[in-house]
Amino acid sequence: MIKKRQKEIFLEALENGANITMAAKKANISRATVYRHMQGSVRFKRKVELAQELSNSYIGDLAESKLLQNVNNNHFPSIKLALEKNHPKYKKKSFYERPIEREDEYSIPQEEKEESERFMRAMFGGSKKNPIEDNPWSHTNKNLLDQKDPDHEQEFQE
Repeated sequence: MIKKRQKEIFLEALENGANITMAAKKANISRATVYRHMQGSVRFKRKVELAQELSNSYIGDLAESKLLQNVNNNHFPSIKLALEKNHPKYKKKSFYERPIEREDEYSIPQEEKEESERFMRAMFGGSKKNPIEDNPWSHTNKNLLDQKDPDHEQEFQE
């Protein structure tokens, strides 16, 4: 059983930012006793939850005030964080929210294009034609597609 004074000390410690273990130590009660009492009393459980909410609110306010102090002192990481969290223009976008990059940003520089052309000429005898299209064994060779196969032509005539 938790005494009234122990409950007050426990709840006050929770409100000041302690977690349940630290608050229980401060009130000189075990953590297990606190959880058992929370299960047995809806009223006590609600008081614990309210104390934790107050603590979280206090900690959030404290952190925000420190952040604003740092922003006022021109601390760049704090400025960056404040903008990312509070201003839509500076909000960090997830991978899926990022805009699609323009194609020309990834275009091949002229120097690399020329080097590639020199390589192709050296490899394929100075021809500027596409070596894939000129390959007689390629399925994309238009000349082969236009030619008739005499072996199969008889099958269609019969």
